Amino acid sequence: MSVELVLHYLVSPSFIRGAGMTLLLTVTSLFFGVVIGLALALIILIFANQNGSTSLTKLGGAVVFMFAALGAYIWLSVADQSLGGSGYPMGRALRS
Repeated sequence: MSVELVLHYLVSPSFIRGAGMTLLLTVTSLFFGVVIGLALALIILIFANQNGSTSLTKLGGAVVFMFAALGAYIWLSVADQSLGGSGYPMGRALRS
């Protein structure tokens, strides 16, 4: 495999289109995942402060931890794939 062939592939329209679509989907899903996780935790914590409930405060912390764990799992999967591994299972495919 020559360097010239690799460079030709990296500037080809199909590679740029595919990489752009993947990047767009990844950044968009990451952004909305963070926004939804923070909004959900914030709503739970607002209710916890209004009612003086410690169990709702713990639930809000668990929601934040759950979204952080999900982000870490996805990050580790991508890191595994970038090193040549198969990545971690993400569930069933939406379309086969």
